[in-house]
Amino acid sequence: MRPAPLWWAGILKSIRDDAGWSKDPASPVTCGLSPLSCLSRYLCNFVEFPFRDYKWEQMPHKYLTKEFEELAHSAPSPTDFMQRVTQRIHMHIPRYNWVGFYLVDKKDPSSLVLGPHTGSFTPSQRISFGSGLCGVSALTGQTVAANDVRRDTRYIPASDMVKSQIVTPLRSRNRVVGVFNLESYFMDTFKSTEDVKFVEQCAALAGEALDRTAAPNLVGV
Repeated sequence: MRPAPLWWAGILKSIRDDAGWSKDPASPVTCGLSPLSCLSRYLCNFVEFPFRDYKWEQMPHKYLTKEFEELAHSAPSPTDFMQRVTQRIHMHIPRYNWVGFYLVDKKDPSSLVLGPHTGSFTPSQRISFGSGLCGVSALTGQTVAANDVRRDTRYIPASDMVKSQIVTPLRSRNRVVGVFNLESYFMDTFKSTEDVKFVEQCAALAGEALDRTAAPNLVGV
């Protein structure tokens, strides 16, 4: 049997990686998409199906923000809200290849621990304040971005496919209680004002969801 062409092998690898399929059966898969759903998602990027909602696709940030605004007040818990946010963003914005939250560890307030997330690689489980872009964002309370991670010494490699990253602080009741982290396999993904604003709005809405609980500092609330 002749080997598959390199271009087709590359497509298959992208589908497998973005779906979170792993050669390691013990590796967690959190994207929640079946292989068929993931394949359909990628095909929809290249084939003009008559039932596609082009208006929605052309402005995913706008419609996702509206959806999250409603969800922030109706989700059963902050964890449900954050997990839904990561899944929806990962599904509808293909260049956002890993989306997730890190939350302050109540047992060690100088560390962040992995929270709800969706993506195609296994991330760091714990990050110290000031370490990596996540730690810097948590420490300074500012949004930080690297549109070419190879040139940013603050970047902590999680996957050799990642080319850009953005992190914004997650606040609840005027305190930084975590960060919202997005990573992409493409350079300059988070360069536009629209992308930065969208990420910050999502973090703000997650903060609102946390404000609805009695203990916003709990990890995995």
